[in-house]
Amino acid sequence: MNLEVEVVKTPDPEDEDYYYYGDDIEKEQLEEMRRRDEEESGDWDVKVEDIKASLHRIRGSVNALSRYQDGMIASYTQDMNMAEKNNENIAVWSLAHLAVLLGIGAVQVLMIKSLFADRTFGYRLVSGMADLERSSTTFNKSY
Repeated sequence: MNLEVEVVKTPDPEDEDYYYYGDDIEKEQLEEMRRRDEEESGDWDVKVEDIKASLHRIRGSVNALSRYQDGMIASYTQDMNMAEKNNENIAVWSLAHLAVLLGIGAVQVLMIKSLFADRTFGYRLVSGMADLERSSTTFNKSY
């Protein structure tokens, strides 16, 4: 078994061929690009201390936002629990009121029904008086 390892050579930026852009760019344009690159590279000279300070400031802001978000989540959770508890209380009281209304409705139906029934106490009382009057008038006529 023969294993061959191929060595890959990375291009060196110091070589002239590293900046080869083809035949579309002339040598003067290439030199102008390199000159501009060297001029603008001075604008990007940032010290490590500046980057550390910036990262420290960003980390502090992220931590502050994280604490604020945790507080908002806690407040949201508390509000949701209160809303769910209120919803349960409303459902219980609604069922209680519904039961009371149904009970009152049933009592009213029975009372109205009893007003039109033949065997009620009021009917018997009135019919009993009528029977007494009839019997007393017939009794008086018989003598």
